[in-house]
Amino acid sequence: MPDRACHSCRRRRLKCDRAVPQCQKCLTTGTECLGYGKLILWNQGVASRGKMMGKTFPTVRNQDSSKAIGQGSGAISSTSNGFFQDDFYSQRLAFPLIDPLFQDLTPSTRRYLSHFGANFVKELVIYDVPDQNPVRQLLRYSREYPVLLQAIVATSAHHLYNISPSQTFVLRDALSSKGRALELLKDALGSIELYDVNIMLAVVMLLIYFEWIQSGKNTWRIHLEGAKSLIRYIKSHAGKESTDSFAGLFVRRWLISEFLILDIIGSTVSSTSSLETSIYGIEDGFDIDAILMIAEVNNFVSCPAKLMRHILSVAQMSAEPEQDGGQLAREEKVAMILRSARQFDPAGWASEIQSLTPRNDYSPRAQIATAFKAATCLYVARMLPQDHPDSYSQDDRQQLVSTVIYQLSNIHPDSELFKSTSWPCFVAGAEATAPEQRAWIMTYLQTISQVLPYKTYQTSMDTLEMIWNPGYHDHFLGNCEKGDWVRTIKRLGVDLFIA
Repeated sequence: MPDRACHSCRRRRLKCDRAVPQCQKCLTTGTECLGYGKLILWNQGVASRGKMMGKTFPTVRNQDSSKAIGQGSGAISSTSNGFFQDDFYSQRLAFPLIDPLFQDLTPSTRRYLSHFGANFVKELVIYDVPDQNPVRQLLRYSREYPVLLQAIVATSAHHLYNISPSQTFVLRDALSSKGRALELLKDALGSIELYDVNIMLAVVMLLIYFEWIQSGKNTWRIHLEGAKSLIRYIKSHAGKESTDSFAGLFVRRWLISEFLILDIIGSTVSSTSSLETSIYGIEDGFDIDAILMIAEVNNFVSCPAKLMRHILSVAQMSAEPEQDGGQLAREEKVAMILRSARQFDPAGWASEIQSLTPRNDYSPRAQIATAFKAATCLYVARMLPQDHPDSYSQDDRQQLVSTVIYQLSNIHPDSELFKSTSWPCFVAGAEATAPEQRAWIMTYLQTISQVLPYKTYQTSMDTLEMIWNPGYHDHFLGNCEKGDWVRTIKRLGVDLFIA
């Protein structure tokens, strides 16, 4: 970390976060970050220091390289048709992507790749460790696979647009690149035996991210079901000759674990799909429990594997139709899961996982695990009738809500683990009845949406407002039990992603 603030923050007399390659405060406010080293100043093409001092030079304008690279390369044409857009690209370029592979791309494409590598890839993992962030590795393959390049550009551009929504041409770039990615993916699926299926999985994952950035509703689930079809294809062709070469086992396992976590979390409030987990076990010795243990370390949700397993079991049962005479058996299974969740030891888990993390983060890990424990108990208990011996009283529920709020209040927005707090926060909000609790939850989710520019968090807030609105409940949900927020959301018929 640099010893001093960046030149831009020093000039504006602001506290700098000293992030590299550029200050995040500058990035968020749309200010050019002048960096931390010596400044070399140019005055209208005149060098102000060094051997060339006093000499002038013609302005070099960016050349449109789209013709040279061709449509098949996946590069987008430059949308810069005036000073405003040119200024945007030149000021906000985080780093120049000096690899020769990227030099013939348009300035806009390079800008989006730069933003992807400097910012976006950090948000999908807990630790952005060199050579160990699977999302960052996607950049290495973006020139070899045009469909991957288009998906990266689309996702990065929409992410950047959410940070600076006044730049509407960035949204146009995002949507056009998404369209090209979908067309290229369709072509690849038509000749799937000729393509690296892992690349297609990575593209689908990026399209899911795109949907979270855009809204977090419905379409992400369609992409997830497509990913599951690709995973089935991988399983059916195990051991056969293939073109698979993409990043090896490391990235494939990350993709599989990512899809499984999304499937589980999404299914907690999903209304349209059943949770079929058997498809994810694509290797011997790499079963569901092994996948969850990989995910608990560096997946952005970072839920302890044991608790995620409980969430998975209950989500599966909630999606299954009730069998005649099977209600008591189901309730007993849920009660056993709830009793197990209550006995989970967050401090012990946080201590054990330290051997797998690149830095000492015991305290925030224990706090988030405690919040997940309380939220999991609240979620699981919603599968039990109110008069069940293992169910919670209203006072018990509000105590668990208070536990979540207390634990999350200790997680600073600058923490790497802050991104892991949204699911327990939402569950606590859905259960909260006190106005001050609801206000705290809403403020916290707003903070998350400012740190992570994904519209799915706004969707979460809108959903909570609906749950809290008694008039909406009475008019649209009829005899659905008040307080049963899980059934309430499922009755909406919308696939939300709450995490």
